[in-house]
Amino acid sequence: MFGGLTARYVEAGVMAAVVTDESRLLDQIRPLIAPSRRERRRSPHCPTAIQVAINPTVARHLNLSDEAIRRAPFH
Repeated sequence: MFGGLTARYVEAGVMAAVVTDESRLLDQIRPLIAPSRRERRRSPHCPTAIQVAINPTVARHLNLSDEAIRRAPFH
């Protein structure tokens, strides 16, 4: 299974997901807060700082090799 909102979904058993880099989330939110006070409506924004979270245990159970897991981007 791929997907999930946070890296914790991956820890819970999802094999992999592209998730927000929570350590950089506040830096992404700050520029959106000040203008939103002056504007009535803001367009949706997607996170710009992301990471790929991989659950190696689930990946191995799906017969992905350790080499493939290590070569995964952002792992």
